[in-house]
Amino acid sequence: MNLWILLAAVVAGSTLSLLSVFLGAWIMHKGSQSGTPFMSSGKGGEVFRVPFPEDTPDFPEDTPEDKDRVVKRTAEFLKNLGGK
Repeated sequence: MNLWILLAAVVAGSTLSLLSVFLGAWIMHKGSQSGTPFMSSGKGGEVFRVPFPEDTPDFPEDTPEDKDRVVKRTAEFLKNLGGK
């Protein structure tokens, strides 16, 4: 008897989980302005692509000017937080 109760609880939990996922997707779809149909396999919009490391700019050189700029920006940030 306990096995049937456990099996029913697992099935009910799985069903509620799937319903929650689909409900969340439907709510997010209704709130979006994309205009594409829900659960569509049609052509989508632009895809966000993460650039390759070799395509990103390098970090600034380790020069005294860069260090002074970092110290100045840090001091300004801390001042805005209420520091000295």
